[in-house]
Amino acid sequence: MNDPQLLTSPYTPATIGPLRFRIPLYQRPYAWENTEIEQLLTDLLTACREHPTEPYYIGIMNVGRTDERLQYDLIDGQQRLTTLTLIGMVLSETDAQWKDFGQHLVLYGRQEDADFLRRQREEPQNTKLSEAVATIRNFVDRLGDGNPEPVSASAFSDYIYHHAAFFLAAVPDEYTLIDKNQHFVRMNNRGKQLEAHEIVKIRMANKLEGDERTRFVVGWNRFAQLGCSAQSEEGRGLEEPQTLRAILQAPETYSNRKGELKDTEILYESVCSYPEFLLVALARYGNQSHPAYDANKLESIFKGEDWTAERVRRFFEVLQQHYRLFVRYFIRRDREGDRYTFRNVDDYAQFGGREEQRQQLMRFQSYLYVSREDQAWMLHAFEWLAERDADGNGRVDAGEFLAELKRIDRAEYPLPADDEELDRILTYPKRELRYWLWRLDYYLWERREEYFERPESRRVAERYVFRRNRSVEHILPRHPRGEAAVQWAAGEEGLMNSFGNLAMISSGTNSLLSNAPLKEKIARVEVYIGNDVNGTIESLKLLKAYEIFHNERDWKGGKIRAHGEQMKQLLRKSAAE
Repeated sequence: MNDPQLLTSPYTPATIGPLRFRIPLYQRPYAWENTEIEQLLTDLLTACREHPTEPYYIGIMNVGRTDERLQYDLIDGQQRLTTLTLIGMVLSETDAQWKDFGQHLVLYGRQEDADFLRRQREEPQNTKLSEAVATIRNFVDRLGDGNPEPVSASAFSDYIYHHAAFFLAAVPDEYTLIDKNQHFVRMNNRGKQLEAHEIVKIRMANKLEGDERTRFVVGWNRFAQLGCSAQSEEGRGLEEPQTLRAILQAPETYSNRKGELKDTEILYESVCSYPEFLLVALARYGNQSHPAYDANKLESIFKGEDWTAERVRRFFEVLQQHYRLFVRYFIRRDREGDRYTFRNVDDYAQFGGREEQRQQLMRFQSYLYVSREDQAWMLHAFEWLAERDADGNGRVDAGEFLAELKRIDRAEYPLPADDEELDRILTYPKRELRYWLWRLDYYLWERREEYFERPESRRVAERYVFRRNRSVEHILPRHPRGEAAVQWAAGEEGLMNSFGNLAMISSGTNSLLSNAPLKEKIARVEVYIGNDVNGTIESLKLLKAYEIFHNERDWKGGKIRAHGEQMKQLLRKSAAE
């Protein structure tokens, strides 16, 4: 085995060859519980049944060079590789190809346990090893029990032998024993499969060499923190790793922060997952008009590209630029989705323009985030930003960026010019209704001074936050409960599914208020008006309907029709900006 810092090809029990892995004394003994072993076996069985020709990645094994040729210190990955060895022990009872697999693991200073793995001793010193063997044997014996798609023990054994895959990552040669000890972390402790973006990283990094490879790995790991909850309300974020050693010393979370995290801090995370971020960058790298949508196919999408060293360099340049622009000009969200912010909450000087424009930009991005099933709008936003601030170090005017995002939104979802077609797409239960209701809510928020008459309503509208878990609900339900409830008048049933009678509420509230009388729904709005609950109202369109009902004590055909027309006119205004 050559000794690059990252190897592009995965190893399996079938391809591991003469390599041996020594577990140093500073590591704890084998410690997996039955639930962790069964979880790994269940995942392997599912993969065997559903994707019998594809690999199942059990992780990255971090190794360090030793004085012996073809032997490496297993710095991280002991639990997984030991479990795989124990699986091989059980399967070797009926499958000869596993016969010598136990020879690959060297337990330094634990001779009794090493003899157990080589089947030269009945009982190990570490009883966890014998308990694991019993758990594995019981799982294999029950393979066909109660399963409509049984997998034979021989097929399961063969799948693991040829497809249970892992990558090897070698730490730098200059690492001392102390360095290796510091690097020892418990990673993938539940047998969770290696993430696709890690596999992509390894394959691309292998196209580069030396310091260039190191810079690529450092940058990639830094960018991957986009998906972490790492932004506090005070604006403190992750310390950026500067060396490969820094990353290797904490590969799981890399949470080296300035200062200690306070209980009162609000942690923010990206509005875009790292796989989505990579797909947007790949689309721009390839001059595509739309990014590939399915982030679950990240590995196969990147594998389909013919990556050379030069192409990896060019893609990485795009990725670097996207990261700089992203952390400067795109919002982050808190874990609960109750608020959004730019990277530095207290420093809006990163954008030109008035404070109101910056608030509008933050709201509009949050609207795009919740209303889209993909991140195509980000691709076009990056293209526009790159023309004005290629290095992410300048200043983009908030008002100009907002105007561009609105243009992108209108281009992707043009409003039909024909009234009949507009009515068609705004009628329940059309699939795109949620998008149009979210879009309407943004413009109601932006023009709240114009559209909400009562100061109490404007105050509620000001606090409105876009959230994803919304469903479309009839304001006056189809079959209102109770004799005293407002009922549909004769001849007005056609208005029930019209735009005027629709609004969005949370999925939980939808279940709670299904067919609830109008007064119950109005009462829910009134708790926000009275400032009696935390959080924000679920729909500004519902808030507008409340104002109409409050002023006129009526929600019949004429009011529903007039409200619907007024809201459609606002959508028309938004399309004409």
